[in-house]
Amino acid sequence: MGLKNQNLQIKIVGLGCLAVVVSVGLILGILSYQGRGLEKDMAKEVDHMAERELGHIAEDIRHMVEAQNESVQQKVESDLRVASHLLEQQGGIYTATQTETVSWQAVNQYTGQSKTMDLPKMLMGSNWLGKVRAMDKTAPLVDQVQDLVGGTCTVFQRMNEAGDMLRVATNVEKKNGDRAIGTYIPATNPDGQPNPVISTVMQGQTFYGRAYVVNAWYITAYKPIRDQRGEITGILYVGVKQENVESLRKGIESKQIGNEGYAFVLGGSGDYKGQYIVSNDGQRDGENILDAQTEDGTYFVQEMIEKAKQAQGETVFYSYPWNGQKKTAALTYYEPWDWVIGASVYNSFYNSIENRIVDSVRSMTITTIIFGVGLILVMIAIAYLLARSIVRPIKTISQQLFAGSEQTANASDEIASSSQRLAEGANEQASSLEETSSSLEELSSQTKQNAENASQADQYTQEVNQVIQDGVGSMEQMETTIGSIKESSEQTSKIMKTIDDIAFQTNLLALNAAVEAARAGEAGKGFAVVAEEVRSLAQRSAEAARNTSSIIEDAQANADQGVQVAAEVSQNLSRIQETAKQVGILVSEIAAASKEQSEGIEQINTAVSEMDKVVQQNASDSEETASASEELSAQAEELEKAVRNLMVIIEGGQDALDQKGPTADQNQDRQDWGRASTHKQAQSGLQSSGKALMSGKEK
Repeated sequence: MGLKNQNLQIKIVGLGCLAVVVSVGLILGILSYQGRGLEKDMAKEVDHMAERELGHIAEDIRHMVEAQNESVQQKVESDLRVASHLLEQQGGIYTATQTETVSWQAVNQYTGQSKTMDLPKMLMGSNWLGKVRAMDKTAPLVDQVQDLVGGTCTVFQRMNEAGDMLRVATNVEKKNGDRAIGTYIPATNPDGQPNPVISTVMQGQTFYGRAYVVNAWYITAYKPIRDQRGEITGILYVGVKQENVESLRKGIESKQIGNEGYAFVLGGSGDYKGQYIVSNDGQRDGENILDAQTEDGTYFVQEMIEKAKQAQGETVFYSYPWNGQKKTAALTYYEPWDWVIGASVYNSFYNSIENRIVDSVRSMTITTIIFGVGLILVMIAIAYLLARSIVRPIKTISQQLFAGSEQTANASDEIASSSQRLAEGANEQASSLEETSSSLEELSSQTKQNAENASQADQYTQEVNQVIQDGVGSMEQMETTIGSIKESSEQTSKIMKTIDDIAFQTNLLALNAAVEAARAGEAGKGFAVVAEEVRSLAQRSAEAARNTSSIIEDAQANADQGVQVAAEVSQNLSRIQETAKQVGILVSEIAAASKEQSEGIEQINTAVSEMDKVVQQNASDSEETASASEELSAQAEELEKAVRNLMVIIEGGQDALDQKGPTADQNQDRQDWGRASTHKQAQSGLQSSGKALMSGKEK
């Protein structure tokens, strides 16, 4: 008993520990799963945060450029008003007479091609603008504008009807340090498209926007100059160099991302494509990196530019390997300036943030695991103490229950044995009934099958009669066809005789024709008559031949039909034979089914006998079951006393139990009444079962 008590105590402790371990394990498992999910979510969020930050920087720069473009455009418009005002004050622009010309070596600012031409002098008031090339010499109007507003200014002279415009006075400087006079803007660009500046001016309108001036891009304004007759003779230009906006450059260069990230601006098209406009700290400004490649040979700058231009002003992202690390750039395209604006950073910068977050999550998980293990140890100790307090009082109760359980077990064995015999009898009875049902079903099935076979045999008989009738019809058709063949043969014989007669007469006429021909010599009249007759006979011969051919074909057709009819007769005879064979098979099946019906009836008789034996055995077992039930009831009294002692422990003492339950005398009376009622119910149930079984037997 001590070992059993010890095992029970271990089980209680084990269950308590299991509950704690499972609970803590589930919590730790959920925490671990959530931790991994949190790590993934944080990684995604960090990536999204990086893209958002890069995207915001690129968009901020774009907004700066847009604002700067508006500001520069307003300045250009203001500069144009100043230049126009100075030009009016000094008498306007005029062209001298055709006799006062100036020779120019005009150079196309795009292609560099030059040509020599003479143009009338361009006058401002009454003074010639001159051909001032050196930057240290003062040029009229253009230097005044620069002194007042600080921008570039140029006076163009129209070269021809097409609208090519030559710079005759300017403060725009060439690469060699001279003024860019002598260069001209062609009306047609090198790609064959009309120059937008010239097209706008020649329509009498002022052009505002971005334009290529000599060797750089400017934010410009081109205003047409008209002579006294109102014809366009030139252009007044003012502009600000696009990349000379210092405040914008500083704003872009100040955009630092992490330790090594930066913002940049690249040219978007033409010779300007891939050129650094704004680089990191301005160190690579002007350098063209269009052909730059990654370690795997990808032209990543070209791909970035094309991707940004295709986005049509939206911000896009591009990742590429660089210096053994992965780098991400946010890109946007500002079309008015043809700028590709970007912000790039190494992914390792954001990965370090991600790693710090992941480390924090893992540290929290480890701390929770340590706390969970400590909680498990504490709960094991509590479960052990609790098990000891429960097992000791249960030990006494278990000894009392053990004595009564042996007697209860013996009675239960007797009941189980009787119940087993009852169950076996019921199984045998069910099996017999099942066999009976199966036999009846099989008998019904065979009867149905016999009926179906008889019906099918009748159908086959009808088909045999129909086939025989078809055979008779086919034979009659064959006789008719043979008669037709005979008639065709007779007609063929007559025609052949006619052909023979015609051939004979043709021979006679041929002889007469020969005689007449001999007599007439060359005259040949008689020969002609004879020849005509010969021709007539020949036609008749041809017609007879055609008739003969037609009749022969009919004869062949009739012969073919006769063969087909013969084949049908053969086929019908085969069907008659097959039908007779099926009838024989059906008769055999009907005989076999009848035999199976006889055997089924015998099985039914056997099953009924078995059911009779089982009913008798069930009645005997019922009496034994009633006796065992009385003994089991007596043992139940002892078991109830032990249960009451157990309830004392559960309810908290004997007093509490007496207050809740009935008195001992009341309880004894209730037990006696319960046993008597149970015994009567058992006997009544057994008698009812016996009557039911006997009734089933008589039926």
